[in-house]
Amino acid sequence: TEHRPRAGEWPKIEGFLKHVFGEAPAPGGHPRYLMAIDYLTILWTQPAHKLPILVLVNELGGTGKSTFINLLRAIFGANATYCANDDLTDSFNSSWATKLIALIDEGLIEKRVVLEKVKSMTTSPRVKLHGKGKDKVEGDLFVKFVFTSNDEDNCIPITPTERRFWVIKVPQLQGEDNPDLLDEMCAEIPAFLHHLENRDLIHKRKGQLWFAPEDLQTPALHRLIKGSKSWLEKEIRIMVREKLLDYEVDELCLSYTDIETEVCKHRRWQRWEIIKTLQDRMKIKPENSSYLRHYWVGEGPNRQLESTRDRGRFYRFHADDHLEPHERQKTTELP
Repeated sequence: TEHRPRAGEWPKIEGFLKHVFGEAPAPGGHPRYLMAIDYLTILWTQPAHKLPILVLVNELGGTGKSTFINLLRAIFGANATYCANDDLTDSFNSSWATKLIALIDEGLIEKRVVLEKVKSMTTSPRVKLHGKGKDKVEGDLFVKFVFTSNDEDNCIPITPTERRFWVIKVPQLQGEDNPDLLDEMCAEIPAFLHHLENRDLIHKRKGQLWFAPEDLQTPALHRLIKGSKSWLEKEIRIMVREKLLDYEVDELCLSYTDIETEVCKHRRWQRWEIIKTLQDRMKIKPENSSYLRHYWVGEGPNRQLESTRDRGRFYRFHADDHLEPHERQKTTELP
Protein backbone atom coordinates (compact mmCIF):
# COMPACT_ATOMS: atom_id res chain seq x y z
CA THR A 1 0.00 0.00 0.00
CA GLU A 2 0.99 3.66 -0.20
CA HIS A 3 1.27 4.13 3.58
CA ARG A 4 4.69 4.78 5.10
CA PRO A 5 4.70 3.72 8.77
CA ARG A 6 6.01 6.30 11.20
CA ALA A 7 5.93 6.67 14.98
CA GLY A 8 2.92 8.48 16.36
CA GLU A 9 -0.36 8.23 18.24
CA TRP A 10 -3.47 6.42 17.04
CA PRO A 11 -6.19 7.05 19.68
CA LYS A 12 -9.10 7.04 17.21
CA ILE A 13 -8.18 3.63 15.82
CA GLU A 14 -7.56 2.22 19.28
CA GLY A 15 -10.89 3.50 20.58
CA PHE A 16 -12.69 2.13 17.54
CA LEU A 17 -11.11 -1.33 17.89
CA LYS A 18 -12.06 -1.36 21.57
CA HIS A 19 -15.62 -0.60 20.52
CA VAL A 20 -15.83 -3.24 17.77
CA PHE A 21 -14.10 -6.11 19.57
CA GLY A 22 -14.63 -5.15 23.20
CA GLU A 23 -12.40 -4.89 26.24
CA ALA A 24 -13.79 -7.98 27.97
CA PRO A 25 -11.23 -10.77 28.35
CA ALA A 26 -11.00 -13.37 25.62
CA PRO A 27 -10.53 -17.05 26.62
CA GLY A 28 -6.77 -16.43 26.87
CA GLY A 29 -7.34 -13.72 29.48
CA HIS A 30 -6.38 -10.68 27.39
CA PRO A 31 -8.90 -8.04 26.24
CA ARG A 32 -10.47 -9.15 22.98
CA TYR A 33 -9.48 -5.98 21.14
CA LEU A 34 -5.82 -6.97 21.67
CA MET A 35 -6.60 -10.22 19.86
CA ALA A 36 -7.93 -8.07 17.02
CA ILE A 37 -4.68 -6.09 16.99
CA ASP A 38 -2.80 -9.41 16.81
CA TYR A 39 -5.02 -10.36 13.86
CA LEU A 40 -4.18 -7.08 12.11
CA THR A 41 -0.49 -7.44 12.98
CA ILE A 42 -0.37 -10.83 11.26
CA LEU A 43 -2.26 -9.45 8.27
CA TRP A 44 0.28 -6.64 7.91
CA THR A 45 3.55 -8.35 8.81
CA GLN A 46 2.85 -11.97 7.78
CA PRO A 47 0.30 -11.67 4.95
CA ALA A 48 0.88 -15.22 3.69
CA HIS A 49 -0.25 -16.75 6.98
CA LYS A 50 -3.77 -18.18 7.18
CA LEU A 51 -6.28 -16.52 9.51
CA PRO A 52 -9.85 -17.32 10.62
CA ILE A 53 -12.91 -16.01 8.81
CA LEU A 54 -13.95 -12.84 10.64
CA VAL A 55 -17.70 -12.18 10.90
CA LEU A 56 -19.08 -8.98 12.49
CA VAL A 57 -22.78 -9.12 13.32
CA ASN A 58 -25.58 -7.11 14.86
CA GLU A 59 -29.21 -6.93 13.78
CA LEU A 60 -29.18 -3.23 14.62
CA GLY A 61 -27.61 -0.47 12.57
CA GLY A 62 -25.21 2.21 13.71
CA THR A 63 -22.60 -0.20 15.04
CA GLY A 64 -19.57 0.57 12.89
CA LYS A 65 -19.43 -2.82 11.13
CA SER A 66 -19.17 -1.23 7.70
CA THR A 67 -16.74 1.37 9.01
CA PHE A 68 -14.42 -1.44 10.08
CA ILE A 69 -14.23 -2.97 6.61
CA ASN A 70 -13.79 0.50 5.14
CA LEU A 71 -10.86 0.98 7.52
CA LEU A 72 -9.34 -2.31 6.32
CA ARG A 73 -9.74 -1.12 2.73
CA ALA A 74 -8.01 2.14 3.63
CA ILE A 75 -5.12 0.32 5.35
CA PHE A 76 -4.50 -2.35 2.73
CA GLY A 77 -5.51 -0.40 -0.36
CA ALA A 78 -5.56 -2.46 -3.55
CA ASN A 79 -4.76 -5.61 -1.54
CA ALA A 80 -8.31 -5.52 -0.16
CA THR A 81 -11.44 -5.62 -2.28
CA TYR A 82 -15.18 -5.39 -1.74
CA CYS A 83 -17.20 -8.44 -2.77
CA ALA A 84 -20.91 -8.95 -3.24
CA ASN A 85 -22.60 -12.20 -2.27
CA ASP A 86 -22.93 -13.01 -5.97
CA ASP A 87 -19.16 -12.78 -6.41
CA LEU A 88 -18.73 -15.78 -4.13
CA THR A 89 -21.20 -17.86 -6.14
CA ASP A 90 -19.72 -16.86 -9.50
CA SER A 91 -17.17 -19.20 -11.06
CA PHE A 92 -15.05 -16.19 -12.03
CA ASN A 93 -12.89 -15.45 -9.00
CA SER A 94 -9.78 -13.66 -10.27
CA SER A 95 -11.08 -10.23 -9.21
CA TRP A 96 -10.97 -11.15 -5.51
CA ALA A 97 -9.10 -14.45 -5.04
CA THR A 98 -5.84 -12.69 -5.90
CA LYS A 99 -6.26 -10.20 -3.04
CA LEU A 100 -5.21 -10.33 0.59
CA ILE A 101 -8.67 -9.51 1.97
CA ALA A 102 -12.16 -10.06 0.57
CA LEU A 103 -14.62 -7.70 2.27
CA ILE A 104 -18.26 -8.81 2.14
CA ASP A 105 -20.65 -6.22 3.59
CA GLU A 106 -24.10 -7.59 4.46
CA GLY A 107 -22.81 -11.06 3.69
CA LEU A 108 -25.17 -14.02 3.42
CA ILE A 109 -24.20 -17.58 2.56
CA GLU A 110 -27.20 -19.74 1.76
CA LYS A 111 -25.72 -22.43 -0.49
CA ARG A 112 -23.54 -25.18 0.95
CA VAL A 113 -21.29 -25.13 -2.11
CA VAL A 114 -20.44 -21.47 -1.40
CA LEU A 115 -19.77 -22.19 2.27
CA GLU A 116 -17.45 -25.05 1.37
CA LYS A 117 -15.65 -22.80 -1.12
CA VAL A 118 -15.03 -20.11 1.50
CA LYS A 119 -13.90 -22.65 4.10
CA SER A 120 -11.59 -24.37 1.64
CA MET A 121 -10.03 -21.12 0.45
CA THR A 122 -9.40 -20.12 4.06
CA THR A 123 -6.97 -23.00 4.52
CA SER A 124 -5.76 -23.88 1.00
CA PRO A 125 -2.34 -22.65 -0.19
CA ARG A 126 -3.28 -22.67 -3.89
CA VAL A 127 -6.34 -21.85 -5.97
CA LYS A 128 -7.57 -22.16 -9.54
CA LEU A 129 -7.94 -18.58 -10.77
CA HIS A 130 -10.62 -18.02 -13.38
CA GLY A 131 -11.13 -14.74 -15.20
CA LYS A 132 -13.72 -13.96 -17.86
CA GLY A 133 -12.49 -15.00 -21.27
CA LYS A 134 -9.38 -16.62 -19.81
CA ASP A 135 -8.31 -20.16 -19.05
CA LYS A 136 -8.01 -21.27 -15.45
CA VAL A 137 -4.54 -20.96 -13.99
CA GLU A 138 -3.27 -22.10 -10.61
CA GLY A 139 -1.87 -19.49 -8.26
CA ASP A 140 -0.92 -18.84 -4.65
CA LEU A 141 -3.82 -18.10 -2.34
CA PHE A 142 -3.54 -15.54 0.46
CA VAL A 143 -7.12 -14.24 0.70
CA LYS A 144 -8.75 -13.67 4.11
CA PHE A 145 -12.52 -13.27 4.40
CA VAL A 146 -14.24 -10.55 6.45
CA PHE A 147 -18.04 -10.55 6.58
CA THR A 148 -20.51 -8.16 8.14
CA SER A 149 -24.19 -8.96 8.59
CA ASN A 150 -27.40 -7.80 10.26
CA ASP A 151 -28.51 -11.44 10.62
CA GLU A 152 -27.14 -12.77 13.91
CA ASP A 153 -28.75 -16.19 13.50
CA ASN A 154 -28.54 -17.33 9.90
CA CYS A 155 -26.03 -15.29 7.88
CA ILE A 156 -23.63 -18.25 7.61
CA PRO A 157 -24.49 -21.89 8.39
CA ILE A 158 -21.90 -22.98 10.95
CA THR A 159 -21.78 -26.42 12.54
CA PRO A 160 -20.75 -27.00 16.18
CA THR A 161 -17.48 -28.64 15.08
CA GLU A 162 -16.42 -25.76 12.83
CA ARG A 163 -13.12 -24.11 13.84
CA ARG A 164 -12.60 -21.51 11.11
CA PHE A 165 -14.93 -18.68 12.16
CA TRP A 166 -14.38 -15.77 14.55
CA VAL A 167 -17.77 -14.14 15.12
CA ILE A 168 -18.08 -10.84 16.97
CA LYS A 169 -21.27 -9.00 17.91
CA VAL A 170 -20.51 -5.31 17.50
CA PRO A 171 -22.45 -3.03 19.88
CA GLN A 172 -24.13 0.16 18.76
CA LEU A 173 -21.98 3.28 18.86
CA GLN A 174 -22.73 5.50 21.83
CA GLY A 175 -22.96 9.27 21.90
CA GLU A 176 -23.22 11.61 18.94
CA ASP A 177 -22.50 10.26 15.48
CA ASN A 178 -19.07 11.27 14.18
CA PRO A 179 -19.27 11.51 10.37
CA ASP A 180 -15.51 12.17 10.22
CA LEU A 181 -14.46 9.07 12.17
CA LEU A 182 -13.15 7.15 9.16
CA ASP A 183 -11.16 10.16 7.92
CA GLU A 184 -9.72 10.70 11.39
CA MET A 185 -8.67 7.05 11.60
CA CYS A 186 -7.17 7.15 8.12
CA ALA A 187 -4.93 10.01 9.25
CA GLU A 188 -3.61 7.71 12.01
CA ILE A 189 -2.85 4.74 9.73
CA PRO A 190 0.92 5.43 9.39
CA ALA A 191 1.28 5.55 13.19
CA PHE A 192 -0.86 2.44 13.61
CA LEU A 193 1.21 0.50 11.08
CA HIS A 194 4.41 1.56 12.85
CA HIS A 195 2.92 0.11 16.03
CA LEU A 196 2.03 -3.16 14.27
CA GLU A 197 5.58 -3.50 12.94
CA ASN A 198 7.19 -2.93 16.33
CA ARG A 199 4.99 -4.83 18.78
CA ASP A 200 5.18 -8.39 20.08
CA LEU A 201 2.24 -10.67 19.42
CA ILE A 202 0.26 -11.59 22.52
CA HIS A 203 -1.22 -14.76 21.02
CA LYS A 204 1.46 -17.20 19.97
CA ARG A 205 0.84 -19.39 16.94
CA LYS A 206 -1.34 -22.36 17.96
CA GLY A 207 -2.52 -23.79 14.65
CA GLN A 208 -3.06 -23.43 10.94
CA LEU A 209 -5.18 -20.30 11.46
CA TRP A 210 -2.75 -18.98 14.09
CA PHE A 211 -5.25 -18.74 16.95
CA ALA A 212 -6.30 -21.68 19.09
CA PRO A 213 -9.94 -22.84 18.58
CA GLU A 214 -10.80 -21.75 22.12
CA ASP A 215 -9.64 -18.21 21.28
CA LEU A 216 -12.42 -18.01 18.70
CA GLN A 217 -15.23 -18.98 21.06
CA THR A 218 -17.71 -16.11 21.52
CA PRO A 219 -21.41 -15.81 22.42
CA ALA A 220 -22.03 -14.53 18.89
CA LEU A 221 -20.45 -17.68 17.42
CA HIS A 222 -22.61 -19.90 19.62
CA ARG A 223 -25.74 -17.99 18.61
CA LEU A 224 -24.87 -18.38 14.94
CA ILE A 225 -24.24 -22.11 15.41
CA LYS A 226 -27.60 -22.46 17.13
CA GLY A 227 -29.36 -20.53 14.39
CA SER A 228 -27.55 -22.32 11.58
CA LYS A 229 -29.21 -25.67 12.03
CA SER A 230 -30.89 -26.82 8.85
CA TRP A 231 -34.52 -25.93 8.39
CA LEU A 232 -35.34 -29.63 8.50
CA GLU A 233 -33.49 -30.04 11.77
CA LYS A 234 -35.31 -27.02 13.16
CA GLU A 235 -38.66 -28.53 12.17
CA ILE A 236 -37.77 -31.84 13.81
CA ARG A 237 -36.62 -30.13 16.99
CA ILE A 238 -39.73 -27.95 17.17
CA MET A 239 -41.96 -31.00 16.65
CA VAL A 240 -40.12 -33.02 19.32
CA ARG A 241 -40.21 -30.13 21.79
CA GLU A 242 -43.95 -29.64 21.30
CA LYS A 243 -44.67 -33.33 21.82
CA LEU A 244 -42.48 -33.54 24.93
CA LEU A 245 -44.35 -30.60 26.43
CA ASP A 246 -47.74 -31.86 25.26
CA TYR A 247 -47.24 -35.37 26.63
CA GLU A 248 -45.26 -34.12 29.67
CA VAL A 249 -42.74 -36.96 29.37
CA ASP A 250 -38.98 -37.17 29.83
CA GLU A 251 -38.49 -39.33 26.77
CA LEU A 252 -40.13 -39.55 23.37
CA CYS A 253 -39.81 -42.48 20.95
CA LEU A 254 -40.89 -41.99 17.34
CA SER A 255 -40.71 -44.23 14.31
CA TYR A 256 -39.42 -42.89 11.02
CA THR A 257 -43.01 -42.79 9.74
CA ASP A 258 -44.08 -40.74 12.78
CA ILE A 259 -41.35 -38.19 12.08
CA GLU A 260 -41.97 -38.07 8.33
CA THR A 261 -45.70 -37.54 8.83
CA GLU A 262 -45.08 -34.55 11.10
CA VAL A 263 -42.28 -32.75 9.24
CA CYS A 264 -43.78 -33.24 5.77
CA LYS A 265 -47.04 -31.46 6.61
CA HIS A 266 -45.84 -28.19 5.06
CA ARG A 267 -42.93 -29.26 2.85
CA ARG A 268 -41.99 -32.55 1.25
CA TRP A 269 -38.64 -33.86 2.47
CA GLN A 270 -36.85 -36.82 0.93
CA ARG A 271 -36.33 -39.91 3.06
CA TRP A 272 -32.55 -39.60 2.81
CA GLU A 273 -32.71 -35.96 3.97
CA ILE A 274 -34.65 -36.89 7.10
CA ILE A 275 -32.41 -39.84 7.95
CA LYS A 276 -29.23 -37.82 7.33
CA THR A 277 -30.49 -35.01 9.55
CA LEU A 278 -31.41 -37.39 12.35
CA GLN A 279 -28.24 -39.45 12.25
CA ASP A 280 -25.53 -37.06 11.01
CA ARG A 281 -26.63 -33.66 12.29
CA MET A 282 -28.59 -34.60 15.41
CA LYS A 283 -26.45 -37.68 16.18
CA ILE A 284 -29.50 -39.86 16.93
CA LYS A 285 -29.15 -43.46 15.81
CA PRO A 286 -32.17 -45.72 15.29
CA GLU A 287 -32.90 -48.45 17.81
CA ASN A 288 -34.73 -51.71 17.15
CA SER A 289 -36.74 -52.99 20.11
CA SER A 290 -40.01 -52.34 21.91
CA TYR A 291 -40.92 -48.76 22.79
CA LEU A 292 -43.80 -46.71 24.17
CA ARG A 293 -45.97 -44.74 21.75
CA HIS A 294 -48.00 -41.92 23.35
CA TYR A 295 -51.23 -40.45 21.99
CA TRP A 296 -54.26 -38.52 23.19
CA VAL A 297 -57.73 -40.04 23.43
CA GLY A 298 -60.74 -37.76 23.54
CA GLU A 299 -60.94 -33.99 23.29
CA GLY A 300 -60.97 -30.96 25.54
CA PRO A 301 -60.80 -31.39 29.33
CA ASN A 302 -61.81 -35.04 29.04
CA ARG A 303 -58.92 -36.12 26.87
CA GLN A 304 -56.51 -38.67 28.31
CA LEU A 305 -52.96 -39.64 27.46
CA GLU A 306 -52.70 -43.27 26.42
CA SER A 307 -49.62 -45.36 25.73
CA THR A 308 -49.12 -48.55 23.79
CA ARG A 309 -46.00 -50.65 23.44
CA ASP A 310 -44.90 -51.08 19.83
CA ARG A 311 -41.95 -52.92 18.38
CA GLY A 312 -39.63 -51.96 15.53
CA ARG A 313 -37.08 -49.31 14.55
CA PHE A 314 -37.46 -45.95 16.26
CA TYR A 315 -35.60 -42.80 17.31
CA ARG A 316 -35.32 -41.82 20.97
CA PHE A 317 -35.43 -38.15 22.03
CA HIS A 318 -34.58 -37.00 25.57
CA ALA A 319 -36.19 -33.98 27.20
CA ASP A 320 -32.78 -32.82 28.50
CA ASP A 321 -31.70 -32.21 24.89
CA HIS A 322 -34.80 -30.30 23.79
CA LEU A 323 -36.31 -28.44 26.75
CA GLU A 324 -35.13 -25.59 28.94
CA PRO A 325 -34.66 -26.33 32.67
CA HIS A 326 -37.90 -24.58 33.65
CA GLU A 327 -39.77 -26.60 31.02
CA ARG A 328 -38.24 -29.83 32.27
CA GLN A 329 -39.94 -29.32 35.64
CA LYS A 330 -43.29 -29.83 33.92
CA THR A 331 -42.44 -33.25 32.55
CA THR A 332 -42.71 -36.59 34.25
CA GLU A 333 -41.41 -39.98 33.27
CA LEU A 334 -44.13 -42.38 32.27
CA PRO A 335 -43.74 -46.12 32.82
